[in-house]
Amino acid sequence: MKRPVKFKEETTEECKKVILSEAERGWRLKQVVIPMNEKSGVNSPLCYQIIFEREG
Repeated sequence: MKRPVKFKEETTEECKKVILSEAERGWRLKQVVIPMNEKSGVNSPLCYQIIFEREG
């Protein structure tokens, strides 16, 4: 089943907001991970894990 394009655009924009917000607080983006859906075995984005780091 394909997701509507609007869903992808909204999700991408929400991720951008989180990344920019955390950058303002001193965090640096390290990685965005899309965990595999273990039930279906398909690597479809059900969620995103956004990983940040901060020095020292």
